Amino acid sequence: MFHLCHAYGPKNVLISAHPFLTMMTIYFCCLLFSMTFCTITDSIHQLTTSVSIMSYVNLLLVVIQSKFTLSFQ
Repeated sequence: MFHLCHAYGPKNVLISAHPFLTMMTIYFCCLLFSMTFCTITDSIHQLTTSVSIMSYVNLLLVVIQSKFTLSFQ
């Protein structure tokens, strides 16, 4: 092992460690992107859910109001 390190030198050892560092960097970037993307899609999903709930409540109120106006007439 000592002969390999001595023969290649520290520069080649650093170069041979580069693919691992590159893969780790790519992995962390993908992880960060996926976490950000999931957060964005969760917020969009919550927003659309709340909008659909609000529209449903609005529709329900309109139906209730129309039934009351029909019953009073």
